[in-house]
Amino acid sequence: MKEEEELKKISQENSERGLKASERLVEVYQRLRQINAYTAEARARAVLKGLQFTEKMINQPTKEFSGGWRMRVALARALFLSPDLLILDEPSNFLDLNAVIWLEVYLKKFKKTLIVVSHDRDFLNYFVTDIIYVHNQKLEYYRGDYDTFERTVLQVSRQQEKQFKKQQKELAKIQEKQTKKAKDKKEKMEKQGLVQKQDKPYVVKFEFDDPGSLSPPVLQVKEVSFKWPNDTENLLNKVDVYIDLESKIGIVGPNGAGKSTFMSLLLGELEPTEGEIIRNRHLRVMKFAQHFVDQLDMAANPVAYIQQHFPDMSDLDVRKQLGRFGLKGPTQTQPISLLSGGQKSRVMLTNIALHRPHILFLGAF
Repeated sequence: MKEEEELKKISQENSERGLKASERLVEVYQRLRQINAYTAEARARAVLKGLQFTEKMINQPTKEFSGGWRMRVALARALFLSPDLLILDEPSNFLDLNAVIWLEVYLKKFKKTLIVVSHDRDFLNYFVTDIIYVHNQKLEYYRGDYDTFERTVLQVSRQQEKQFKKQQKELAKIQEKQTKKAKDKKEKMEKQGLVQKQDKPYVVKFEFDDPGSLSPPVLQVKEVSFKWPNDTENLLNKVDVYIDLESKIGIVGPNGAGKSTFMSLLLGELEPTEGEIIRNRHLRVMKFAQHFVDQLDMAANPVAYIQQHFPDMSDLDVRKQLGRFGLKGPTQTQPISLLSGGQKSRVMLTNIALHRPHILFLGAF
């Protein structure tokens, strides 16, 4: 567009230079149309607003954003470019509910090739048409959404389990007979390919030990208001909440509504401007957020990391606890830096569980 402005001026000249500028200007106009240059800013703003950026944030330097918001900027840039192949790795991790819903609709309308890694089955169900299952060091291909894939895998697994049992019975009979005919049948079966025993279904069961009872109030918020020092209005106003040991509470709302601030008030990381927060003096709380894994000791292995917090625990006891959270075998003694994001999260959750918290806070802080 800058070149366009310069060429416009030169093309007015009645000279060979002006003629060349006019010819080049035709090419520039063609390219500007190809990249939809005149609508670029409007399209960029639409993507950013869909990802919950306010007008103020859109004009804010990127360096002032938190890690989560920078991830959104990177995602917005990828979507804005509208590439022939868009590859997204856990794109919903740093998004709130409204942003996830917007992204689902956007990706459903995306006309080019999309490959996405996600643990969010509802997210996948909304727009994917094919599933690639990474299983036994191979790729297996399925048509349909995640629910269709899951039903198909279960059905195939049951059929193969039946075939395996049937084949094993036949092999047992052959072993008993030990005749030439039996040996020939066994060789024929081996050539055709023996059915492999099916793996047990992948099941994760996180266990948190009973932290013990507490007399009420466990955690009570009374008439709490909060205002940041430079703000003129309260972010939270006259909030009342009662939390006991049976509570399971989800905090939802648009960006900037004060969700993380409210969590920080509950945790005692911030003090209310007005009102009071009453906590049982024996209350133990722990918090977990996805980006906390970056705070792990990357040089230590999971066993050593847990023993940093619980030095009296033996290697065997630590290994058992890590196993309860799905971290087993060699991964327990690998440097944490070599673990995947999910495996790092399991190390953190193991540590949290061993502290036996009365209240567990989960979210983006």
